Amino acid sequence: MCGIFGYIGNNPKSFDRELLTLKHRGPDNNSSFSHQSYNKHIYLGHTRLSIVDLSAKANQPMSSSDQEIILIFNGEIYNHNELRLNCLKDEKFISNSDTETILKLYQKLGLDFINELNGDFALSIYDKRLEKIFLFRDRLG
Repeated sequence: MCGIFGYIGNNPKSFDRELLTLKHRGPDNNSSFSHQSYNKHIYLGHTRLSIVDLSAKANQPMSSSDQEIILIFNGEIYNHNELRLNCLKDEKFISNSDTETILKLYQKLGLDFINELNGDFALSIYDKRLEKIFLFRDRLG
């Protein structure tokens, strides 16, 4: 199971050392995103345990093609192939990951995307255009 880590605050420091403490949760890759916005420092980190898509194209944090939306995700979306076929059939994908499915679904439906997900998950979306971070977990989580 992957590991996710986030920080929003006044201290503009790197949390890469803290992220390494989650390496046991995801030994396949670790990466982070940091951004300064309105005097707040934003940091999102992810350690990956590759399950659905083993390629580097599915690494996280995952960004939209315009770099305006950043996603970190832990879990599995059971209906992600169905969502691609029904809700996102006109979209171009670079990976086979459920992470990219979530990202594209958010871009298409906004916050209502969450109603379409069937799975076990915890995720964070940072939308630079709105200057907001959204946190979600599955209904039973």
